[in-house]
Amino acid sequence: MREWVKHFVVLLIGLALLGRGAAIADSPELASNTKATPPAADSGSKKFTFSKDREFEFYLTTGLRKDSLDWSIAGTSTGTDPDVLSELDWSDVDSFQVTLANRSRFFRHIYCRTAFSYSGIQDGTVRDSDYDGDNQTMEWSRSISESKGDEMWDFSTAGGYAFILLNDRLLVAPLMGISYHKQNMRITNGTQVISERSPAPAIGSLSSQLNSTYFARWVGPWVGVDLRYLTEKRGPEYLTMAFGLSVELHYADYYGEGNWNLRSDLGHPKSFKHDADGYGICISGEWLITLAAHWDLAFNATYQHWTTGSGTDRKFLASGGSSVTRLNEVNWTSSSFMVGANYHF
Repeated sequence: MREWVKHFVVLLIGLALLGRGAAIADSPELASNTKATPPAADSGSKKFTFSKDREFEFYLTTGLRKDSLDWSIAGTSTGTDPDVLSELDWSDVDSFQVTLANRSRFFRHIYCRTAFSYSGIQDGTVRDSDYDGDNQTMEWSRSISESKGDEMWDFSTAGGYAFILLNDRLLVAPLMGISYHKQNMRITNGTQVISERSPAPAIGSLSSQLNSTYFARWVGPWVGVDLRYLTEKRGPEYLTMAFGLSVELHYADYYGEGNWNLRSDLGHPKSFKHDADGYGICISGEWLITLAAHWDLAFNATYQHWTTGSGTDRKFLASGGSSVTRLNEVNWTSSSFMVGANYHF
């Protein structure tokens, strides 16, 4: 079993123990041992509805994430000779993610949320292919390398108006926000598997000094909606749960930058850059289980897919000049499963 999977299992056990400790701390039996037993916090309907005028929630979750990223360029700025000259494809990029998030409501209907995530890349594969013919034919060079030891960052914030329905148990909040996403990808430990002509390296292991990098940045506004539903408290033997669904449509200004460290004909540390306009969709679902008066066990699953239209690829030469060709498109897909704790008051 990989080390990072072991760490994740240990963390799950720790969260379970934390939740049990919180439940004991808030139990009536413990409270009865004090000099005066305070009234149960929010013992009425407010505890299990959206009837409060103000509400604050803080999440700390962690889990596993899987990403893929690919892009290609053409031989000319008009997208010809050939239509795909070079293609990079990062796949099965596994990472360990930590997310800190806040969700708040003011004056009953003013709703906002913010989230920050960090992901440490544990493993991944990258394929680098070059072609002489259109439609990705006449492949004359291909290498397979590892991608690990780098990181990804995500930040999103939004606000909107919350409509509260169904006896204060359903919240529907249209949102407008802005987000920032960055993927730092590394290329190491490569093997050349196709070498039809120069300047492709010979088949076999590539230089041990291979340490190329590429970072992708997506930033821009988005619109979406949050749906949240609280179950009814039917008795002390029932768990109180909440379910949530978020859908976001993003516009993105895309920027990418690469440093091909073994290419002596290219500039360093910036060998080339990419510019394009893109868009994305993000769908997230959550399940909260109440453990104590202010604590929930939180589960979250997220899927997102981003793509760009055609853009520009500007190559910087070691001689000091530059050349421009067409960036065909960039595609990024990410999915994650997270578990953690939610503190609300």
